[in-house]
Amino acid sequence: MRQGEPEKFPGVLAINIIGARKLKSGFMDKSDPFTEVKISKGDKKIIKTKVIDDNENPIWNHSD
Repeated sequence: MRQGEPEKFPGVLAINIIGARKLKSGFMDKSDPFTEVKISKGDKKIIKTKVIDDNENPIWNHSD
């Protein structure tokens, strides 16, 4: 490893999805937001938060 290069460790990736702010409403009503994270290296993994109905400032506090 050269000086200044980060060490390369296969390991754990921690994902924290906290929330969102000021999402735009739909045409007739408020948004029903959720997030989806796809990780694709070897085994595919999809992390999806719950849907929060009628909320433009959702808080998920999701950790995976």
